[in-house]
Amino acid sequence: MEQTPPFAIKVEEADPTSSVNIFVISFSGSEEVYLDSANFPKLSDQLIELLADQKVHIIIDLAKVVFISNVGLMMIIENLEELRAEQGDIQLINMSDKVYAFFDLIGASRRIQIHPDLETAITSFKSELKLATVSSNPEDEY
Repeated sequence: MEQTPPFAIKVEEADPTSSVNIFVISFSGSEEVYLDSANFPKLSDQLIELLADQKVHIIIDLAKVVFISNVGLMMIIENLEELRAEQGDIQLINMSDKVYAFFDLIGASRRIQIHPDLETAITSFKSELKLATVSSNPEDEY
């Protein structure tokens, strides 16, 4: 069995100058990342750690991801549900056509937001958070 190339996970604040705390997860150390049952726990552990730290607005940069297994996708969905329970969300960026086709085939593209780039995802998060703040403020109602 072929071993998948090792990779590291990097977490950065998307816009340190903003009052909105959005974090970006990216992969380094390998040109090709395979999110399969053998190595998806790295990403899952990172998502759990962010949730424990109340960092619930997360963008995952899939630029280097060339393969996601069924198990990997199910783990993303499980983490997504946990984050949404805490008023958070996961958005995906820089997805290859091949990975997008897999997401679309099994219907995951309807459950999770997918954007072409970081700026679009940040704008989407800020819009959602602004709407949530406005709609949840009872003082604004007449």
